Amino acid sequence: MSRGYLRQGKPCYLTGDASAAALWAAPGPWAMPLSQVILEAAPNGLAFGRHLLRALRTQQQIEHLHAAQSVPHWYLAYLGTRHDRQGEGLGTQMLREVLARADIDGVPAYLESSNERNLPLYERNDFRVVGELQALGHGPTIWRMWREPQPRT
Repeated sequence: MSRGYLRQGKPCYLTGDASAAALWAAPGPWAMPLSQVILEAAPNGLAFGRHLLRALRTQQQIEHLHAAQSVPHWYLAYLGTRHDRQGEGLGTQMLREVLARADIDGVPAYLESSNERNLPLYERNDFRVVGELQALGHGPTIWRMWREPQPRT
């Protein structure tokens, strides 16, 4: 996914030791064009194996709900930290620069989280849960989160 974001000129952040990374989409079009989805088909096939169609259907479900957010916003598409480095503040570090920019510009931010353990990280950074969905009606819960720009102090 990072290759696709880089090809599209979308902001990508990585710690110096590659322990954490974040992929963002600036306000405006956030969805990957079909041409990019096709380029990523082989790597996604390797990653998801026989579950690829289920993963694609889940992605469509998530994107459909995201598309309902009509206000221009920053979109955190992916945030990850190596398991052995979790709890060290790297996730917050990956959020900090874009959220500061969003606050200066008065622009909200949006994300989805499929891991309930990550909700406190996002809530500490002023995101609030605005909806939950069950992937494909019976799968895991995905939390949709929104963050209004924060006043500068």
